[in-house]
Amino acid sequence: MFYKMYHFLVPSYLSSLIPRHVGDMTTYNLRSSSSLRNISCRTQVLSKYFLPSTISSWNYLPYTTRNVPSLSSLKQHLNLSSKCIPSFYYEGNRNSCVQHARLRMHCSHVNEHLFSKNPDSPPCLCGSIDIYAIFPRPLVH
Repeated sequence: MFYKMYHFLVPSYLSSLIPRHVGDMTTYNLRSSSSLRNISCRTQVLSKYFLPSTISSWNYLPYTTRNVPSLSSLKQHLNLSSKCIPSFYYEGNRNSCVQHARLRMHCSHVNEHLFSKNPDSPPCLCGSIDIYAIFPRPLVH
């Protein structure tokens, strides 16, 4: 939506909301002269609204990405910079994927992870990992 506002592909009342470039407001030769002026916000809540947060994100984009000729080419530029998720994150059944994710994020039931999240719980003094904290014991009838 902001791309359309910036390139006047929407009605003028929306395009007029975009502030001027920094270079239009000063005579100095600044590195940020091609960036849009940020909207000053008194509160954190206001800074999360569409226009202030989008302008900040827009200014972080490279100049070539901001000035692509079409919306579809902008989407391609943005998708090129997105991170690729490794395929081994999705190997095996769902339970093993969940356990692997918990270990990666230090959110498992290993004593060290529990102690880092909740300092009231005692860490393991022997230094060994309780494998049954990660993989619960099978029920034997």
